Amino acid sequence: MIPKELQPLIRAGQLDSMVQTPEAVIHEIDIAKRHYATARRSLTVDPEGAFQLLYDSARKALQALLAAHGYRVRKPPRGNHYTYVLVARTSLVNQEIWLPLNWMRELRNQTEYFDPARQSASEEDCVQALVHVARMLEDVEFRLLDYLK
Repeated sequence: MIPKELQPLIRAGQLDSMVQTPEAVIHEIDIAKRHYATARRSLTVDPEGAFQLLYDSARKALQALLAAHGYRVRKPPRGNHYTYVLVARTSLVNQEIWLPLNWMRELRNQTEYFDPARQSASEEDCVQALVHVARMLEDVEFRLLDYLK
């Protein structure tokens, strides 16, 4: 059942309904886990790339959970990366676990769109994000247990 807090996002056109197979949801989770594993291995050599992968890992996990409920974030201009933050503030997930997603989104943007006045993702940021994303992945996998049976 989709949380009622998502209804405003659906009405605003930020989320689209869709039909997704369990195999496709599993595929998204597998990609999220691979991104996490790759980031873990590369954070000392390429912290900017590792941080991007960690953010994408969290986003793809959330995307898989949305798909299991029959929704996806629309492409811009209606939906965007901030839409994932709004979804993470609903009862679809453990909101406390997902609170760092907006920090990750903002730091990912600072890193992706270079500005000498702003700090890019560091190795320390990656270490923090590793902990957060591990919890996010666990949260999504727990919430998908019934769906994937």
